[in-house]
Parts: sequence; C-alpha cells; structure tokens
Amino acid sequence: MPGTEREQGREPPNTNAGRKYDLGGEAARSVRGRVARDGNRRLGVDILKGGNLLVAFVAELAMLAAFVVWALGLDQAGWLKWLIAVVAVVVAATAWGIFAAPKSGMRLGEPWLTVFKVAMFALAVLALQAAGRTEWAVVLGVVAAANLVLMHAWGQA
Repeated sequence: MPGTEREQGREPPNTNAGRKYDLGGEAARSVRGRVARDGNRRLGVDILKGGNLLVAFVAELAMLAAFVVWALGLDQAGWLKWLIAVVAVVVAATAWGIFAAPKSGMRLGEPWLTVFKVAMFALAVLALQAAGRTEWAVVLGVVAAANLVLMHAWGQA
C-alpha cells in the first residue's frame, strides 16, 4: 500500500517512548498537575477579586440608601423629606460619578481618591447614626473599610 501510516488513517506507534522528553512521563504529569493547581489557585483569587468588586458596588448603593434613610427620618413634612432624600442622593451620586468613577475624566488620583471615598462612606455612616440606625452604620462602616483595604491590596482602587 502506498503512503505513510498517517495518510492511510492509522497513527504510527509512539516513537518517543523512553526518551528524555516523553510528554507522557512522570515529569510531565507533575508539571501538568502543578499548572492545574496554580490555575485553580489563580481562579480562586480572581473569584475573590470579582466578589470584592461586587461588594464595592453594593456598598456604594448602600451609601446612597443611607442618605435616603437619614432624609426620611427628618422631622419635616412628607414631601420635604422626599425632596431632601432625592437631592441628597443626586448630590452624592454626582460627586461619586465625577470624582470616583473609573471612567470619569476628572477622577481623583491617589491618595485623594481614597480620602474622598472614606469621607463619603463616613458621611453615610453618620447619616445612619443620625437616623438611629446604629447597627446599620456599624455594618456599612466595617464593610466599606474592609472593601477599601482589599481594593488597595489587590490593585483595584
């Protein structure tokens, strides 16, 4: 029959058996296992980093909600409470969008970005405290602080 074994649809026998660079040997299995473990470890860290970004987003929304809770707890007429709540959220969201949003042309540089974020979360914590929601204030403060620390540690700031 003319042609090689490969042309005839048959694979030739393994001609690398016993050679130094045999990819089916113990060394190769060890390397493949190490690569898989490192890949899994990296995947775990990537999942944690993604989760941290999600926590940052939720904390930012909670910050805005804190201003609403504060405004609705004021001793004012109902419509005035809602007006103050809307204005507080618009001012906070606008300031965050201008100075802290990743794609903003006026985003603050470090360390001022961190100072701004700490100040905004501190105002939200104080707003919750003023509204009588001490537990919520503590939770928001702890979550925001831990999130900011992790953002810096992982280069996400």
